[in-house]
Amino acid sequence: MLPWGRRKYEKGSLPLGGRALLADIQAGYWNRWHPRAVKIYVNGFVERDIEGQIGWFDVTAGKWIQALLAKGKHERRLYVVTITPIIRDMAYERWPRILGG
Repeated sequence: MLPWGRRKYEKGSLPLGGRALLADIQAGYWNRWHPRAVKIYVNGFVERDIEGQIGWFDVTAGKWIQALLAKGKHERRLYVVTITPIIRDMAYERWPRILGG
C-alpha cells in the first residue's frame, strides 16, 4: 500500500498535493521523480465542483483512473493524473484522467 500524494504536515521531497496535471507530466515537470504509470481500478470517484458541491461519478467497467508513481530519495507516493475539462461551462476545474482498453 502506498500513500496518495503528500500533505503539508508530511516530510518529504515529493510534491505537495495528490494530483499530477497531465500537461505538467507531458512538459517534463515530473521527470525528476521518475514517474511510472499506474492504473487505479475503482467503481467511482468523488469530485468537488467550483461551488464546493460534491458529486459522485461512476467509472464504467473496464476503465480505470490513471495515476503516477513518483519516487523520491526515501519515499514513493501515488498521484492521480488530472486533466483540465474541455467543456467551457463545466463546473469542475480538474478531472481525473479515465482510460480503458
